[in-house]
Amino acid sequence: KNWIETHLHKDIDSAVATMHQHNPDVQILATNLSPNAVDYRDIDYTKPTAIIVGQEKTGISPKALAHADKNIIIPMQGMAQSLNVSVAAALILFEAQHQRLKAGLYDRNMLDERIKHTMLFEGCHPIIAQKCKEKALPYPALDENGEIVADEIFWHTLKHT
Repeated sequence: KNWIETHLHKDIDSAVATMHQHNPDVQILATNLSPNAVDYRDIDYTKPTAIIVGQEKTGISPKALAHADKNIIIPMQGMAQSLNVSVAAALILFEAQHQRLKAGLYDRNMLDERIKHTMLFEGCHPIIAQKCKEKALPYPALDENGEIVADEIFWHTLKHT
C-alpha cells in the first residue's frame, strides 16, 4: 500500500469494468494453458496491461477467463506444465518491466503529483499523516530528502487544535 494505489473489488466483473472505465484500451491477459495461448514474451507490455494469474490448484475461473483478451503461457520443458504462481507472476512482470524500460516508459513521471505526494508523505511520516487526517489538515510539502517543509502555524495547529 505504501507505493501503489490499490482498489479492492468484490468480483472480477466490477474490477474489469473499473479498469475499462479508467482506460478503455487496457489489454487483459490471463495465464492459462490453452490451445490459443501465446508465449508471454510475445506480448507488448508497453500497452496498458492487466494480468490475471490463477491459484495453483484450480487456476483461473471461467468467469475471469472470459474477460481475457489473450491467454499467455510460460513455455516449459519436461513434464511440468506450470510454475508456482508467484514465480510465474514474477517472470511476467519482469518481462513487462524489461520492455517498458527499453521503451523509455520509466523516463517520464506517470504518477499524478498529488497521488505521489500523498504516498510519499504517508510512507515517510505515517504518524504525522494520521494526525493530519484526524485534524483535516492538508499534508505539507516535502523537500528533496523527504523532510517536512511547514511553517509554525502548521505545527501549532497539528499539536494544539
